[in-house]
Amino acid sequence: MKLIVTLGTTKAKYLNKYIIGEIEYNENFSFLALKKHFNINDENVIIIGTKETFIEQKEYIKEYKFIEVDADKFEDIFAKSLSIMDNDSILDLTQSLKSLGYGALLSYSFSKSIGKKVKNIYYAQIQDRCNIFEKTCVFIFQSLKKYEDIIDLAREINMFINSWFVLNQKKEKEFKLIHNNLVKLSQKLFINNLNVLGEIKIIEDEIDKLLKLKEYDYLHSHLEVLQKEINIIKNPLMKKEYLKMIEFSRLYFDKNFLLQSLTTLFEAVSSFVDYKTKKGFECKRNNKIFKKYGNKYKFRNCLKSKLSVVRYNRSIPDYLYRFINIENLEKFAKHFMIVDELRNNSAHVFINNRNNSSNKKKSSFKQKIKNELEFFENIIKDKK
Repeated sequence: MKLIVTLGTTKAKYLNKYIIGEIEYNENFSFLALKKHFNINDENVIIIGTKETFIEQKEYIKEYKFIEVDADKFEDIFAKSLSIMDNDSILDLTQSLKSLGYGALLSYSFSKSIGKKVKNIYYAQIQDRCNIFEKTCVFIFQSLKKYEDIIDLAREINMFINSWFVLNQKKEKEFKLIHNNLVKLSQKLFINNLNVLGEIKIIEDEIDKLLKLKEYDYLHSHLEVLQKEINIIKNPLMKKEYLKMIEFSRLYFDKNFLLQSLTTLFEAVSSFVDYKTKKGFECKRNNKIFKKYGNKYKFRNCLKSKLSVVRYNRSIPDYLYRFINIENLEKFAKHFMIVDELRNNSAHVFINNRNNSSNKKKSSFKQKIKNELEFFENIIKDKK
């Protein structure tokens, strides 16, 4: 393990008492207590300080690797701190110059984005406003990583609320369950997999648990907003299939997930046609017969093929009116075919629209989805 220390110029006049958990160490500096606590070898201790630091503290740090920085050049502090961060490091900011501590802390935050995950960050808090120049003082170590994890979770919640997306990152035990299941929920929603009640149940349980813990009071507003978003996702899941799909199409659309909105809208309309088709109807296609309670996808594709005659300005066969109980079926079918065509075009990277600019294409595509979604929302309703 590597111990990275940011150190200032204040000399240690007395041996101080440093407490880590329930263990006490009598040392001149906090980093010496951490070194002893984690049994870190001399060659794995790195001191970051200024030229003045080395002069003032030479008797305590001469045997360790020393990295000199310019306290007035923040970029120098940031770059040199970042260069020594790695996965098997702990960071001590206790007796640092402010600029050194800030630089090291920011470099730690940035290091995570390039795959370096420092094990922990420590700061030893002085007790009872003790004056270190007058007597021995007591310091209690606190892990700052806990607060970093809280900030990360708050950021993840904001990201999920805005986009239903969460980055898959390794988490500490306290937030591991809620993070992992937000990731799973995000991944499933992204591929239109609505089999998400398992992930939702775990997330709900974790929210309830965290809301009861006083130490996470400052996360409560984020957790409550997440709770509302999870309820929005959960609400349609137990409804009839066509209602679930039409409501998720709207949810996807509002998140600007246009392809997901379109494919879910197509499934909603297909399901609704199936629901409105009488039980005894047999759909014939390519010398095969498909029944309502057989293979539902083949049955629905057959129904769609029967309704697709409107693409060619042909009338829907009379017998379909007797079996499909949808008002103004011909108009319904025309809009259904628009949705199907939009879906096919999107699957082929808008091959029919290659002359349009991408911005105009997206705007036009979004408006078309919006028009069809609103049309079918007026027909496919949750009648409470």
